[in-house]
This record gives sequence, C-alpha cells and structure tokens, in this order.
Amino acid sequence: MLWLHMIQYSGFVVAQISNATLVWLILTKAQKLFGTYRHVMCAFAVYSLVYAWVEVLAQPIMHIKGPCFIVFMESPLKYFGWIANHIVCLYCASFALCISLLAAQFFYRYVAMCRPELLMKIEGFKLIYIFIPCLICFVLWFEFVYYGMANTVEKQIYMREELEDYYEEDSTRVAFIAPMYWSIGRDGEKQWIIGDVIGSIGCVCIIVACFSTIVVCASTIYLTMKSSTCHMSARTLELNRQLFVTLTFQTILPFLMMYSPVGLLITLPVFEVYVASLANIVPATAAIYPSLEPLIAMVCIKEFRRTLTCKFKMRRTETPNKLESVSGSRLYLIFIPSLLVFVGWYINVLIGMADTYEKQNFLREPFLNNFSIDSYQIAFVVCMLWAIDQDGEKNWNLVDCVAALINVFIIGFCFIFILVCAKKIYKNSKEFKMFVSSKTKELNRQLFLCLILQTLIPFILMYCPVGLLYIFPFFEIEVRWLVSIPALSCCIYPSIEPLIAIFCIKGFRSFLFGQKPSSQVHSTINTVTALTRSIAPRYTGNNKVFIMVMGT
Repeated sequence: MLWLHMIQYSGFVVAQISNATLVWLILTKAQKLFGTYRHVMCAFAVYSLVYAWVEVLAQPIMHIKGPCFIVFMESPLKYFGWIANHIVCLYCASFALCISLLAAQFFYRYVAMCRPELLMKIEGFKLIYIFIPCLICFVLWFEFVYYGMANTVEKQIYMREELEDYYEEDSTRVAFIAPMYWSIGRDGEKQWIIGDVIGSIGCVCIIVACFSTIVVCASTIYLTMKSSTCHMSARTLELNRQLFVTLTFQTILPFLMMYSPVGLLITLPVFEVYVASLANIVPATAAIYPSLEPLIAMVCIKEFRRTLTCKFKMRRTETPNKLESVSGSRLYLIFIPSLLVFVGWYINVLIGMADTYEKQNFLREPFLNNFSIDSYQIAFVVCMLWAIDQDGEKNWNLVDCVAALINVFIIGFCFIFILVCAKKIYKNSKEFKMFVSSKTKELNRQLFLCLILQTLIPFILMYCPVGLLYIFPFFEIEVRWLVSIPALSCCIYPSIEPLIAIFCIKGFRSFLFGQKPSSQVHSTINTVTALTRSIAPRYTGNNKVFIMVMGT
C-alpha cells in the first residue's frame, strides 16, 4: 500500500507545518479578535499535531470482508504484541478525540454567540469543562475498540486469506482490531456476536452525537447572526461573516473526510458490502484532514490571511526591531524548526530504514568479515534501496528510497539555509562598515572570519560525509569500512565548532589566555550587543540552530 503510506507521510508533514503555523497565528494575532475562544482553537490545533504523530506511528490499513472490517498496523511496530495492539486502539480513540474537540469548538461558539449569559461559566480555568466530554468520548471509544473489537483466533482465521492476498500479511502475527458482527454456525444460520455489535453501535453513537452537536450549534449560530445583524458594528459584522464562512467549511470538510468515511466503514459490513481494499480510502482521508483543517481558518479569517500573504505590514514605529519577536520568552520559537527536523528525521529512519530479516541476511557476511558482528544479534538501521530477485532484476524498495531522499532533502535544505543566511549577513555587515568606528569594523572582521569557518567546517565534517553516505549506494560504490568516516567526522564536529568562536573573536581569545580585561573588552561586548540587534538575529536564529540539528 505504497500510495496510502505516501498520503500518510505527506499528510503528517503538511499537518505539522499547517497546524504549527495556525498555533503561531493564534498566539500572535488572535488575542484581540477572539478572546478566550483562541484557547479552544489552539487546543484543537495542538491536538492535530499529536494526532498526526499517532497516525504515522500506526500507519493503519483497513479492509472489509463480509460482516467484518479490520484495522491493522503497517508500521515497524506491528509485531510488538500488546504494545502494537494498544497503538491501534489509541489510533482509533484519537479519531474520537479529534471529532469531539471539533464539536467543542462549535459548542463554545454557540455559547459565546447565542447564550452569552453562560459564558462566565466557562471562562478562565473553567474552560477545561468543555473538554471533559471530549475525554469521555476518547475513553469510551478506546474501550469499545479494545474490548468490543478485540483480536481473536476466529477473526484471524476469517481474515487470513484476505490479508495474504492483498497485503502479504500474516493475520496471526500483525496487531489489529476488527468487529465481526456475526459468524455462520454449523446449521448455516447467523450467530450474532453481541460484544462486537455493541462496540460498533457505541462508536456510531459517538459519531452521531459529535456531528449532531456541530449541526445544531452551526444552525443556531447562523440564525442568531442573521437576526442580530442590525445591532452590530461594521467591524463585528465583518468578523462574524468570516467566522460564518469558516464555520461552513468546518462543517462540510469533516463530514466528507471524517464522519462519512468512518461511518460507512462501520455500517457497510452490516449489509455485507464487499469493498475489500477500497476501505483504505478511510485512513487516507483521516490522514489528510488534520493538514487541511487549519487552512480553513488561515484562509477565511482576514487577519490570518493578510499575515501569511505579507500584505499586512506593521509600521516601523510599532516594531522597531525584528529581534523583539524572538527575544525573552519567545526565544524558544527559533528552536521549533530544529525540533521538527529532529523528530521528522527520527520517524523517517524508524519507519523508512527499519531493521528487517531481508536486510539482516544481506548484511550478515559483510558484518562478519569486516567487524566480526552477527547482523541477527545487533540493533541497526539500514537503507536498502533495492533487492535482486530470482531473475536477477532489481526490485526497488520504494519506502527506503523515499526515506533516503527525504534525509538528503533535509541536509540540502539546511545547508542552503546556511549559505543564504551567510550571504545576507556578509552583505549587511559590509553596508554596516560605513557607519561604524574602527573597533566595530575590527569586530565585524572577526565575526566574518568566524562566519566563514562556521560554514566550511560543517560542510566538510557533516553535510558532505552524511550526504555521500546516502548517495553512494545509488551508484553501488563499495567503500566498506571507510563508511565509518561520517560517524568519525560527526563525532569530532561538536568539539571543533565552539573553538571557532573562541579563537576568532578577540575578546574570547584574550580572556581564555588570561589577559587582563580592559575597557576595550567591555566596549567590545557593548558593540556585540549593538551588532546583535542589526545583524546577528539572522545568524544565530537560522544558521546555528540547524547546525545543531545536523550534529544531533
């Protein structure tokens, strides 16, 4: 199911970007627009980030046969017994939490618009009250799936042939949940399995309750807005119009991509509608939805849209220095891309370069000859781009290839980012020379030398070795034990990188060699502070962070 995995990976990446962007917009732009409602929006956006992680961790595949539908894992954790089973149940319960949080958004809008006298009861810390039903839905769905759709021997036997034919998977080993509504007895009559039926009915009730809440709240909000138009200012009317458009799309989109597909997945087996692998439309739409939902708010709400399209430019008197946007408690914002790259690389390696029997067998002889290590007994990750079949032809391992290309893209992106930032820093520092004293010019020279070395050294010790590590296998270039050079260079780099600043910056160097501090050193420190406000933000906020990522 390569197409499904590509959708899941793409949905994961886009969901991280779009939801992180929406969180940023909410934190920086929504306080005056939406008041407390921004916390509800932010909670849903943050959860969408988490939901995307659960999705890619489970990589669910679904199949319908007769009175049974099955949801099983396709991730490297699929054979990990009870852990894998709990991950499948967690994925299903995460769907319930997603749709219930969406309903909570509509309920808050309903209270704020139609029942403002109740608004005080859910303000401040009391806002958590509207999330309690969401947690109840999450727990109930988990229990319905865990107990009502449990993995049994009967279901393993019933779905064994289907999983082997369509997915080359062993139903007795892989973790799955599956409601089987009835079985055929010896006399040919249906024997209803009450536990599975109750579990499915419970899930359907949660879906109906959440969507009914959305429809009722949306209808009431629309009627209230229409009747109170004459009592609102032009600005409030415009904001309400934007919210109504957002409301409309946030009703239609989940109906098409969440409620309907999952509802059909549960109900079609009742009528024995054989759709087989077409049931995988459900995990595909569920993987895409978290990436699309935040786009609705970003496009429909004018303030968000203008911010993203750079049409809304704040006056220079209001924002005299861009450094203020990442100063103080906001400094953590520059580390968010680093964390995303770190976690993304980890997931990419965990899933795309997983340890398999085929790879263990392929590497056993080289490991024994070169390192005296048994590949069956050690933990490793490996990117195996293709395998040779019995006819001598290459069978490309697309998952491994995609994983390798993604990592190469990350390396290329980070280094290009460094080059672009370095070029702009050099250009700005060159223009800055005309307005500064000789001391500041000297400090600029030191910083520029530091900049050059902090561009060349990671290129030599980090980007090139690791990049070649991914590229050589495409051309079948055998380097044997020399492949350990990237591990050596990556080990050395963190010890060399701080020496660049220590020896290139005169103030640091003088202090290190025990020279007596002077007023010149104090002046240098003040000059560094001044330079930081005009030049260094682009350097420390972009260049340095991504070097740390590659070092990790």
